[in-house]
Amino acid sequence: PKAQLIACSYTAELANDMNRDVQKIMDDDPHLRLFPQTRLGGKNVRTVVGPNPLRNSDKFETVNMEGRRTGGSYKSAGVGGGITGRPMDYGIIDDPIKGREMADSPAHRAKVWGWYNGDFLSRTHGGSSILLTCTRWNQDDLPGMLLAKAEEDAKADQWVVLKLPAINEHGPTEVDPRQAGEPLWPERHPLESLEAKRASSPYDWASLYQ
Repeated sequence: PKAQLIACSYTAELANDMNRDVQKIMDDDPHLRLFPQTRLGGKNVRTVVGPNPLRNSDKFETVNMEGRRTGGSYKSAGVGGGITGRPMDYGIIDDPIKGREMADSPAHRAKVWGWYNGDFLSRTHGGSSILLTCTRWNQDDLPGMLLAKAEEDAKADQWVVLKLPAINEHGPTEVDPRQAGEPLWPERHPLESLEAKRASSPYDWASLYQ
């Protein structure tokens, strides 16, 4: 109930869409039954004036069963957007780079790296956790640079890496029960479709689906 989250993506629009998705889940009965002390307040509250907790596509605050603020909040922003002055217990970055063109730009990669270290990371504290999910468009993207830092300096943040390729090439692991050759999401991306994409562009396949 008291957790403070900041969730970012490559644009504020996408981050706000995910904010609304989170609110829909929190309004559903299963969430209310599992977490009765972590609820949302009224609809579309834009300012902090008055007793009502914030609830909009930029930020929402959580309340308990009695409607009192718990101290928890969820703030969404685009990469480069304003998050200063907002502490976080949990930081989420979902796809900090939009696509191939941005990923192949050294200047844009440097911009994301500067934002992560100068803005995003400054909102954390000793007990904070960070989740970064992304398509690996370039080996020198944000996760690539973070993993390189972790390898060269034991004092740098050390990461748990979860890799789920579109087609499992090596058989079951602790986190992936698929057999070799099985697609990740056959209902949406059947094996035949994935094989066609791999044959069409091995270069894109290596970064987007592996």
